[in-house]
Order: sequence, then C-alpha cells, then structure tokens
Amino acid sequence: MAPGATVAVPVALFLVALGMLAGRGVAGTLADRSGRPGALLAAGTFAAAAGMVAVLAAPSWEILLVLGAALVGVGFGLVQNDAMVGLFSAAGPLHYGAASAAWNIAYDAGTGLGASGLGAIAEPFGFTLAFATTAVALVVTGTVLHRARSRT
Repeated sequence: MAPGATVAVPVALFLVALGMLAGRGVAGTLADRSGRPGALLAAGTFAAAAGMVAVLAAPSWEILLVLGAALVGVGFGLVQNDAMVGLFSAAGPLHYGAASAAWNIAYDAGTGLGASGLGAIAEPFGFTLAFATTAVALVVTGTVLHRARSRT
C-alpha cells in the first residue's frame, strides 16, 4: 500500500494495537455508564471502515496510513468490547461461561475467516482491492447494525 513508507508502516502497526486498547477502554466505560451494551457496534464498525478508506489513500499521503490504522484499531476495539459485553448482558450471570465460550469461538473464527478472505482477495488482486472490499463490507455491516439498533 505504501512501499516507501519506512517510518509510517511500523507507526501504523503500533497505532492499530494502541487504538484497539483505547477502543476497548472507551467501549467498556461507556457501556458501564450507560447500561446499554451494544450501542457502539455500528459506530465502531463505521470507524474501522473510515480507517480502511484512509489507508487506501496512503500511497498519496503517508499520514493517512497512520491515521487510518489508528481508526481501524479504535473501531475494532469498540466493536470487540461492546460485542462481548452485549453478549454477556444478553446471556445473564447464570450463563457467563457459555457466553464467554461462544464469544471466544466467534472471535477466533471471525479473525481466521477475515484474514483468509482478505488474503484470498489480496493474493490475486492486490491489497488495494482487498482493503476496499473490507471497507465496503464494514459499511454494509455498520448500516445493518445501525438499523437494527434504531428499531430497539
């Protein structure tokens, strides 16, 4: 995506991880204060989509690689924590063990399927199309989440 970005790439990778931590912290705090787990799923998904779009512009502006990576991380962290808290809330205290197992299975399966899907597109067509496809999938998912949330 940015072949000459010798400094921006490691910074971007660091900011994905840092953004994930920040997103988890924000989601946990807001879910705890509001008592409404799941309220940040669409926002997190849209943040990750915006980050992917910024990464797509990275060959022109390296700063967008860094900012996009941070947004992807924050969005991922928001969704990760809010999905888990929402699942625990829906399951109730008597079923936390089953909810934890289900969440971990879904998380690991989603990570594996997502990485495989990204690779299946990136190998024959390049990372630009793979990231663009991911951004579109995130926008569609965010839209579905937003509509489902606004009905409740």
